[in-house]
Order: sequence, then C-alpha cells, then structure tokens
Amino acid sequence: MRAVAFGVEPVGVVAVGANATGVIAIGQLATGVIAVGQLARGVVAVGQLAIGWVALGQLAVGVWSAGGMLAVGGHNARGLLAFGSLRPGVTTLRVLAAVAIVAVWWFAVGTWLLDALVREGGIFVDAPRPLR
Repeated sequence: MRAVAFGVEPVGVVAVGANATGVIAIGQLATGVIAVGQLARGVVAVGQLAIGWVALGQLAVGVWSAGGMLAVGGHNARGLLAFGSLRPGVTTLRVLAAVAIVAVWWFAVGTWLLDALVREGGIFVDAPRPLR
C-alpha cells in the first residue's frame, strides 16, 4: 500500500498527478473518495466536470447534491441552471430520475473506484512480488 504517490498515473491513499487514483486524488483526471481535478469523479468531487454523491463544479452531477453553473442533483441542486429536488413530493418521474443518476454514478465512478480500491496492485492490495 502506498501512502502518497506522485506521477503521471499515481495510485495511492493520497495521489497527486495527471491521472490520479486514490482515497484522496488530486489531478486532471481524479478518481477517489475525495477527488479534486478538471474531471473529478468520486464520492465527493470538486472540478470543472464533477460527478459524485456530492459534486461541485462548472458542470456537476451529484447523486445527493450538486452545485455549479450547470448542476444536476438527485436531492439538492444549486447553481445558475440547476435540476433536481425530491423535497416537494415523490413522483414516479422523480424516482426514475434518481435511479438514473445512481446508475450513471455507478457505471461512471463506482466500478472504477471499487476496482482501484481492491484490485491486486491497487490502493490497498499490493502487487505480488516477482519471483526470482
């Protein structure tokens, strides 16, 4: 397990680089539980294009909450042009929209993040040592 990783494609608990993957990821393409970058995807995502459970960015898609110039949120959205709120009443269309947002998050972020966390050579599972 690498605690801190730097480089072009860093993988670690804290990863800083172009294609960063980690629990805390900072980079142009950041994938992590907390992701900060131009394209940020994770649970909490901040970036120009952000997708996560909570997203903040120019274009933000959040399963729970989103904020930005164009924000799409499942429960709460704030921004210049914002879509999403389950508070006024639960309708079939709003439930389907929430399910669609969760499905988009899972396929765009969840599978990648789960793979990065538990795969061999990923964040928490070291790669096997080469045989001599």
